[in-house]
Amino acid sequence: METAKQIRDRLGTDVVVIVSSATKLLKNLDPVIGVAGKEAPVKFRFAENSISTGVQDEASIMRCIMDAKITFQEDSAIFDYICTRPSEIPVSIEHLVRALKAFGDECVCVTVIGAKVCMWNDCRRRSFTLVGDNVAIYSDIDRDSEVNIPVPVETLRELAGLKTIGETLFARVDKGRLTFSISSDVETAEIFVPSVYTENVTSSFGSEVIADIVRKIHSEDDVLVGLSTDYPMIFEFRSGAASYRIHVAPRILEDS
Repeated sequence: METAKQIRDRLGTDVVVIVSSATKLLKNLDPVIGVAGKEAPVKFRFAENSISTGVQDEASIMRCIMDAKITFQEDSAIFDYICTRPSEIPVSIEHLVRALKAFGDECVCVTVIGAKVCMWNDCRRRSFTLVGDNVAIYSDIDRDSEVNIPVPVETLRELAGLKTIGETLFARVDKGRLTFSISSDVETAEIFVPSVYTENVTSSFGSEVIADIVRKIHSEDDVLVGLSTDYPMIFEFRSGAASYRIHVAPRILEDS
């Protein structure tokens, strides 16, 4: 198979990704699906050493944005990658997933040509072209959290079951612990995580959005949860050779 540089030189494109296994890349995309949903269009941004993606909800308000950093390790889904000029392309995550499933464990070449994402396998007997769409994306995410707390993955996954109680999940830090709480007219549930922080920090989030995300987090280590009052909650974690940083927009509640 050609290298990413050889394909770049032959096609004259700025971005070439060689995927060692389509199945591995699908696993890396699982958190993206949790963020965007299977039917959402997402915008991928290609930089020299990273790929990021974002999505807006139906109300044109950013739900969350995710950065996925590329590393070249033995178990990485990315075998080779080159980006000579920053590029971005919006595609349907559903169509992308279908294409990757068709390749199975095969090695796949991916390149961006104009408003299209082109994919083919090593023997070139199967190929797909995904046409881009217009997707707005929020990109001003450079902000440090007031507190950063490691949380076991198993604890975060418990949050998925809380969405049946109510629409708003509250996250609060005080008295040396992080508390996730949700309530309805007939039921209240709380999950506690020990913390070294004692300052008061609180924010609220859509419980369904949080549930979709935490179900898709595959990590053997703790997830670093960053929290600031009425600012996005940040999940940082690693899965295999990929690292993720997910920003979840707060749900600002009106005073009654």
